[in-house]
Amino acid sequence: MGRYSRKSTRGNYGMEKLHEANKKVQDGMSKRKAESIYGIPRKTLTRHLEGRVKKPGSLGRFDNVFGKEAEQVLVEHLKLKTAANVLWA
Repeated sequence: MGRYSRKSTRGNYGMEKLHEANKKVQDGMSKRKAESIYGIPRKTLTRHLEGRVKKPGSLGRFDNVFGKEAEQVLVEHLKLKTAANVLWA
């Protein structure tokens, strides 16, 4: 079974850096300078500053089906089944 490896760097800057960059821009720093310092795209900063982001911190428009805990339980269950080689039996 193949191992998934994320190929995109989209959203890798984290919410803490985003909030910090937004605060600096609101305090007078240019968006261009904040982009270079924090590594957050200028358009992303603009969208967050203008309040056009509905769910900050999520990538895409879909919500998670499971909560974090339920997802972790499911992952552990699938790992056990895969290790025992009875996933499809």
